[in-house]
Amino acid sequence: MAEIQELAIDKIFTNPKQGSKMAKKKKKAKKKSELLIKKSLVQDYIKSKGDFRVSKESFEALSDLVMDLCDEAMDRAEMNRRKTLQKQDF
Repeated sequence: MAEIQELAIDKIFTNPKQGSKMAKKKKKAKKKSELLIKKSLVQDYIKSKGDFRVSKESFEALSDLVMDLCDEAMDRAEMNRRKTLQKQDF
């Protein structure tokens, strides 16, 4: 309830032009924070295996796979009434 009131107050006292810029910045920041992998380590590993490069989309796809694996592991741990993920959950 308090969150709704804060949002309403923000809308009333925020300049519409500023609000849209702030929303764009938040989206960009969110997108960067969603990567669950370290690009440099992935690039180093792939280069060590041969003369390959990695596209930006590849990093995003790999990060999505990691998120999916984590989601599945959390489901398994929850089914076993645990809050700690263990290797068998993956």
